Amino acid sequence: MNRFVLFIVLIFVARDLKAQQFSISGGGGAVGSYTTDPIIHTSYAANGDVGYYITPYFNIELEAQMGRLAGQTLNNVGFLNRYQVVIVQSNVQLGTFFGPYDDSFLTIFKSFSVGTGLGMLHDRMTNNVFGPYGIYYHPKNLMIPLKLGYEFTLISDYGSPKVKVDLLYNYNHMLKGGLYGNFGPATSGISSYVYYSIQFKYLFNFSGPAKNLTYD
Repeated sequence: MNRFVLFIVLIFVARDLKAQQFSISGGGGAVGSYTTDPIIHTSYAANGDVGYYITPYFNIELEAQMGRLAGQTLNNVGFLNRYQVVIVQSNVQLGTFFGPYDDSFLTIFKSFSVGTGLGMLHDRMTNNVFGPYGIYYHPKNLMIPLKLGYEFTLISDYGSPKVKVDLLYNYNHMLKGGLYGNFGPATSGISSYVYYSIQFKYLFNFSGPAKNLTYD
């Protein structure tokens, strides 16, 4: 309930920023974990985002993500983590560094992007690894995401993109271990997971088409 209230508050705050353009998007894809011991099994995840564009090539996003991290350890004990994540991050495209009169060949690189921020992951272990310390994991885990992507424009309105598709690679580094239920504090080292996704994005504004951002 508290997360829902926070989401609504952020929407109303965003309306007062006099921003020129906002976005709402959703997607899904494959996810896999990188931990100390396990053999990786690919699973799935989905996400939804709301964004605020400061410039045509720089935005800030609030993302909600949920999925399954599954696999088994080297001694063939399985694990399943039905995780949930909330992430705040900023993304910049290479178009930020190009001028409107740059070589047209370079325009194909304008839509490459990189982003980072801070997230909170909620571990929900439904099948845990057991060891001499019993079940050990962190139910809440701070994480640092790294997002790499390329964006395609599907529909434009008078030169301003309206519908886009993003191909994304997300590497998420946990500040604590425990993604798969470690054998105890001594083995709760670095854990991370990756998320390969495709995302559909719709851009809009609150004041009508006259305030759409201009893309060179």
